[in-house]
Amino acid sequence: MFIAFSLPYLHSAISLPSAFYILTNFAQGQPLQAALCVAIINLTARLATFSIQYSVARKAATISIPWKNIAKYVLAASAMAITLYLAPHPAGRALTLMETAGVFLETVAGGAIYIALLMLIDKEARRIPKEILREFRKR
Repeated sequence: MFIAFSLPYLHSAISLPSAFYILTNFAQGQPLQAALCVAIINLTARLATFSIQYSVARKAATISIPWKNIAKYVLAASAMAITLYLAPHPAGRALTLMETAGVFLETVAGGAIYIALLMLIDKEARRIPKEILREFRKR
C-alpha cells in the first residue's frame, strides 16, 4: 500500500532534477528542444513508475491484457490518422468560413473511416450501436 502512494514522489524525484539539469545545461534558448527533452524525461519517469505499479498489481491480481482488441483499435486509428495526414489542409493563415467547413468535413470523414473500419474488424463495435438502440427503445 505504501508503494502506491509513493509513486508520484518517485516520478517527481526522477523528472524534476533531470529536467532542471537538461534545461539549464543543454536547452537554453531552444524552446522546441526544451519541450522535447522534458517530454522524454517525463515519459521515462512515467514508464518507470508504471512498471513498478504494474508489478505490484500483478502480484495482487491476475491481469489479462486484450492485445488483439488493442491492435484492432490501433489499426483503425492509424488508418484515420494517415488519411487525415495526407488530406490537404491550409496552415499559417486565418481560414475563411468555407475552408473551416472543409477542414470540419475532412475531420468528419476521418472519424467515419475510423468507425467504418472498426465496424468491419471488431464484433463488439458492431454490437454497441445495436445495444444503444435497444436501450432507447425500452424507454
